[in-house]
Amino acid sequence: MIERFSREDGFTTVGTAIALLLVFALIFASLNAYWVGTRSGQIQYVADAGALAADEAVADFVTIGEVVDAILLSFTLLQLTVYVVSAVVSFIPGAEGVAGKLVDIGSKIKDMRDSFSESAIEGLNNAQKALPVLCAVKAMQAIDANAEASGIDYSGIAIAIPTEGIEVDLSSSESIDVAAEQIEEREETIQEAATDLEESNNEKDEAKEAAWKADCGSSGMCMRERASTLAHLSGSQNPNYTSVDNWHFSVALDRAKVYYQTRYNMEAGESYDGDPEEIGESVARKRFYDYAHQEVSKGSASTNADGTESVSLRSLARNRDQIKETFLYTESIYPVSVKDGTKTLHAYTGCPKYQKGEPAGKASVADIDSGKVERCDTCKYSATTLGRVPSASTSIDNGFEYYYRLVVEASQDYTAAAAKNKEATETTETERNTLFTTVTDALASFSGARYDPQPPGRFGCICVVIAPETGYSTSSSFFEGGSGVPLRIAISGATLAPEESTDQGDVLTQLAEDLVPTGDIGSGLTKTVFGAWTSMLGAYTSGSDGLKDGLRSLVQKMPVVGNDLSDSVVNGLDGIIDSAGLEPADLTAYKPVLVNTEDILAADADSEVAQSLLALKQEANQLVEVTSDPLGILLEAASTQNVGFTLTDDGLIVAQISLGAFGLGSQTIDITLPMSQDAVAQYNQALARLREMTAGVS
Repeated sequence: MIERFSREDGFTTVGTAIALLLVFALIFASLNAYWVGTRSGQIQYVADAGALAADEAVADFVTIGEVVDAILLSFTLLQLTVYVVSAVVSFIPGAEGVAGKLVDIGSKIKDMRDSFSESAIEGLNNAQKALPVLCAVKAMQAIDANAEASGIDYSGIAIAIPTEGIEVDLSSSESIDVAAEQIEEREETIQEAATDLEESNNEKDEAKEAAWKADCGSSGMCMRERASTLAHLSGSQNPNYTSVDNWHFSVALDRAKVYYQTRYNMEAGESYDGDPEEIGESVARKRFYDYAHQEVSKGSASTNADGTESVSLRSLARNRDQIKETFLYTESIYPVSVKDGTKTLHAYTGCPKYQKGEPAGKASVADIDSGKVERCDTCKYSATTLGRVPSASTSIDNGFEYYYRLVVEASQDYTAAAAKNKEATETTETERNTLFTTVTDALASFSGARYDPQPPGRFGCICVVIAPETGYSTSSSFFEGGSGVPLRIAISGATLAPEESTDQGDVLTQLAEDLVPTGDIGSGLTKTVFGAWTSMLGAYTSGSDGLKDGLRSLVQKMPVVGNDLSDSVVNGLDGIIDSAGLEPADLTAYKPVLVNTEDILAADADSEVAQSLLALKQEANQLVEVTSDPLGILLEAASTQNVGFTLTDDGLIVAQISLGAFGLGSQTIDITLPMSQDAVAQYNQALARLREMTAGVS
């Protein structure tokens, strides 16, 4: 028989058969190993997908938290900005009505912000309670999708680590409210001071222009023209200024000094060629010019560093009564003669009546009125003679004294206005500095305060997936009976990692802008105010620059014309904002990434669940006997989650913006965390399936 199966030049039939049998055995064994291996390894990918899906829910919460923070900060800054602009407007005389309307709008923004803040605190805390359930549901959906695609009945659960979030405490707005109240309280004082400042500036300008016209600014008669005509002054002694802008009170003062000195030198006095009474008139004029030069020289006029002038011009006597109040009335310089026991005062020694008597010393015109001497009936010299000199030239517009009087009166008006201006300037400066201090304190109190979301799952999410025993049967004679894969368990972890390539600032700003229909908010000033809201959102992403842009934008859109004072306030506020250090928020975008579950569990050092799972993982890594039931720990943790939250059609309401204060009735804008209404039912269903599948598994 053996010979029939063998040949000298080839393989034996038995050897070939055995070789083929071995090859087929190896092929089927490899296929079986591959089948078992692929199904065993596939569960890890399912666990990875579940962990990433669960952590995506945490990422959604963080993004919504940042949106809430951006809106809250923008409302807070908008309120402060509106009150600050109302103060800026108060520095503009006549803008009280606009300032009052801004204060009213600022109050409405405060109410809206407070309402939003209250709803956000409650909503974010509720969302944190719901987040572990949402993480589990997201993971379950990913697991179910893989089960449907593979035909394997996967079941699993995801646990947020830690399982509880830190209670939400949004930044306080108390400092902003205090600042707003202080600004409102001081606005009336600002308005009064600003009005006084403008009025006093106008009064100063008007007074100076009046003095300039009286001195040399008139095309007709004025001090310069009278000095040229009456004293023949010209050139540098009698300068002409064609504009009040480069004219000063010292010009008129110097002109008057030169004029009266020249008139004194020109006047003949007792050498005048005329009858005794005319000579007496000349003596009186010469005495008046001497007096006028002395009085004018006592005046002063100078320009201060700030461009204002300090002016003190002396008024001149203008009639007999006023002459009696000067030294002209009491100076004992006039010759006295005596005849027949009667003393008589004369204007000069050459008076014919003086020559007929005997010299008897000197006396003043006041002595005539007191009866000590008689008035000469020849030269007729007396206080009346002296009074006639300025009376006409001061009262009639062809006299130099007429225009000098106008300059003196204008200087007095200027001085009064300057004093009023100084007081108003000091008040506005004080109010401006107070405003700066108020804004500085308000910004400093929350410049670094941002809501930093610390939700459940902030360390990561752990996902555990279970696959039931999977078998198959074959008709091959190489294997007896069936072969398959036993029940399998896989665990995976995911946490949030920065995604630096994403511009989260633009995303957050756009999300926040889309929430509020600014195009529908009222009209007029209210709409103008909300037009600055985008800049306030910009302050969240760009810090101080956004706040400055919003402030300037709002000021420029006010229906009033600014002035140098209001401009200086705005410029000063720019510096205040810069120094306040309002830094942009941390706008890093985050995405779920797979990490070692040990890293996630180790981060939650205070959690009994996390530490128990960590101990089990470490025992498994060391290939020692596992002493606890990991599935039991997970199910216990999952079963204790708080599911007492309320869901709407759109999900869980995190915060609400009420626009009722701005003419939109009871309209509210909801910020929601997407979550299906049957999320709790799905969660409980997942727990039930997991318990059923793991019954009896240790």
